[in-house]
Amino acid sequence: MYLLSTPASVFGEAPGNTLWRSSLLWLVLGVLFVALMALLSILVPSSAGAAGAGLGAYVLLSIGANWNPLNSYSPAGITGQATSIASGAEVPTSFWAITTSLVLSLALVCLAVMLFRRKEL
Repeated sequence: MYLLSTPASVFGEAPGNTLWRSSLLWLVLGVLFVALMALLSILVPSSAGAAGAGLGAYVLLSIGANWNPLNSYSPAGITGQATSIASGAEVPTSFWAITTSLVLSLALVCLAVMLFRRKEL
């Protein structure tokens, strides 16, 4: 009975490389949004307002992914690239999308730290 409940017996062999690559792309996008939400929580006094602004940023990124240059060279293309990789489709390199996401994350965190230092507790 135990053997029937293991994931290997249910799913067989999973394509590990494609799952890891797509998961790591989602991780990069998650790091970007954690940095963005840290900044927005400092800028917007209301937590609901900061959450709404974060949701708006995600919608803008999703809309921006329709434009090919923004899709290829910015964080806007990460969601589509991760989905394509997970489905097994060939995707051009994600280097620029990852690089710009990580640089933007670092800039957002630095800006959040500078603004938080000036804020009165």
